[in-house]
Amino acid sequence: MQFNVFKDFFNPKFELFLRDLKINEDFLEMLIYTPLAGGKRLRPFIIFSIGKELGIEQEILERVGFAVEIFHSGSLIHDDLPSIDDDRLRRGKKTHHVKFGEDNAILTGDYSMLLPVKILNSLPVNSEISKKIVALWIDCSLNVVLGEYLDVKMNKVPNKELLKDIYILKTAALFKFCFAAPFILKDQKYDEPEKIGTDFGISFQLLDDIKDEISSSEVLGKTPGKDKKQNKLTILKFVSLNEAKKTAKEIYFNSLKRVSILGLKETSQELRSIFDLIEIS
Repeated sequence: MQFNVFKDFFNPKFELFLRDLKINEDFLEMLIYTPLAGGKRLRPFIIFSIGKELGIEQEILERVGFAVEIFHSGSLIHDDLPSIDDDRLRRGKKTHHVKFGEDNAILTGDYSMLLPVKILNSLPVNSEISKKIVALWIDCSLNVVLGEYLDVKMNKVPNKELLKDIYILKTAALFKFCFAAPFILKDQKYDEPEKIGTDFGISFQLLDDIKDEISSSEVLGKTPGKDKKQNKLTILKFVSLNEAKKTAKEIYFNSLKRVSILGLKETSQELRSIFDLIEIS
């Protein structure tokens, strides 16, 4: 499936899944606000595209994608809080705490980051595969929180190795899961997909840092220039804008070559074709 049609395929199923959750109606409305506010759906697309090439059942891939998007939305809710990035705009809409209050945002973010374990643990797969995918998920999701901690507490330290650690933990951990999960579901080795996902995630975060510097709020869907205003640690503290763009592009396309070597020709081709979209949107 092409990336430009995936969102229209995924979003109605995602909304139906969310609205079918058996929780308090008021809390549900807060829970679905950020996941349904928009987003490229790149992470579930990667899961779905690789999984379909490996011959995995569509419903299983959808549920794994739902889990990742719910967690990602929870991490964004926390990221935007006044005590962290203090942002008022996300995906072109009011951030969660602006709309619902900081107390509700904290609780909604907590729930969103815990719920995926339940979703993944209930996948209709054998117990060994279930253990592996839940174990990888726990490792990756905990790393996201550790990465956020480093980003908040140590972002003013001019250390390039620390910056790489933040990228690997905060952003690349989820991409690592997305690339590896379909191979676990197929009961295949997933060491190389993990490495590819990590590198892909690093390139994605490099591009995100660049966009924060040069893009508008209309393009980003969030407040631009926040990294510089908050003196955050980004790649642009160490290299020029052109050097950062070159590095991001090299890492991105090198990752796709390795995806192709794994036999995932369609996934590699589609991710190659959407580079410009990821780069500017």
